[in-house]
Amino acid sequence: MDVVIVHHSGSKRALRTACDDHVAALIDELVDDAVEYLAEGERSGLVRPSERPRQRAVVLVLWSLGLLTLHEHVRRHLDADLVGDAGGLDNYLLPAAEVLDHGVLADGVYEQMREAFGAVEVGDE
Repeated sequence: MDVVIVHHSGSKRALRTACDDHVAALIDELVDDAVEYLAEGERSGLVRPSERPRQRAVVLVLWSLGLLTLHEHVRRHLDADLVGDAGGLDNYLLPAAEVLDHGVLADGVYEQMREAFGAVEVGDE
């Protein structure tokens, strides 16, 4: 196997770097798409506006990729199949929609965190 890797990539390190670059490009594309989809959602009234639309998109994409990576545990804990026949999908979608619609943090926590981290107002950056 090492001979094939060296022949095509030069080394295991070069192959790893090429794979990392490919994954990074794919994630960049997913984030760009998510920024556009979320902006459309804002325009249609389905999605709340964000002070940091790109960062929000990054967080949502990475959360989603983590969810897909851990799909077997989603099935185990929620009896929801995210990569197969979509059985039990409501067991995932309803709690996810609750988190996204109602939130998790109590009122004021976001403002407290912004203050604690010295966040500047968008536009003042």
